[in-house]
Amino acid sequence: MRKCPNCGSTSIKEEVDKTKIIGYSLHDPIYAKVFVCKNCTHRWKPGEEVVKAPEPTPEVPEPTPEVPEPTPEVPEPTPVIPESQPEEPESTPEEPESTPEEPPTSD
Repeated sequence: MRKCPNCGSTSIKEEVDKTKIIGYSLHDPIYAKVFVCKNCTHRWKPGEEVVKAPEPTPEVPEPTPEVPEPTPEVPEPTPVIPESQPEEPESTPEEPESTPEEPPTSD
């Protein structure tokens, strides 16, 4: 009894594979046959040993050796030169104008 190589079901039908011509009878082509599982719709050719592929295991990345990451080069800050301001003439602190002292008058 045939079993589906994918799911193990015995519910199988035989179909004509019109993609593969194996010969001609007079002028009519003779097509290859293919089995189809009615349960999982898996297709395989007669006589073809299909080994169920193992379940893919999730790949675990290998730990990479710790290598210190290079620190990104940070350019040195350029010194900020203040814009030159026009020089103001130095002024002496203003002194209150004093009135000249008048000599006392005798009347």
